[in-house]
Amino acid sequence: NRLVVSSTLYQNPFKQGATLPLSLKSACVGKSGVLYATHNYTWLCKWSGQDTILDYQRSTSAVEKDSGFYIGTLNGLKHLSYDGKTVNLGHAFPVLGSRIVNLATSDKGILWITTKGSGVAAYAEDKLLFHITEANGLTSDNCTSLYLDSTTIWVGTDKGLNRIEVSAT
Repeated sequence: NRLVVSSTLYQNPFKQGATLPLSLKSACVGKSGVLYATHNYTWLCKWSGQDTILDYQRSTSAVEKDSGFYIGTLNGLKHLSYDGKTVNLGHAFPVLGSRIVNLATSDKGILWITTKGSGVAAYAEDKLLFHITEANGLTSDNCTSLYLDSTTIWVGTDKGLNRIEVSAT
């Protein structure tokens, strides 16, 4: 099957229909379907073909993990459980209240988060595992990209590429 993604239009990949003008920020395949972060919504295209709007605000990145969806926004990271409960994780962890740039889940189940101005964080099982900033080696706290590769976390910043080696996590 094909998944067509455009930066300016959205179309449900599982059914024919009209396209909607959306500025796409990210797309992520999860167990419930394909999750889209856009300039004004977080959309879920369920495997059945049904469209669902999960959040009615601009999202920067979104992933499905554990018991729901993690949605990055300009105002921090939110968790939306499958039963509809929303938790702003920035209330418990101030770094997660920063503008979220990227989200990615490692094969160990750790959610890696890059921010605009607060560096990189790792989150799992309701705990902040790591918070990496300029103070402990990151070239800048202004992150622009994120890529996970086995035990290596690659983080792009406005001042260069960073390699973070992670062992036993």
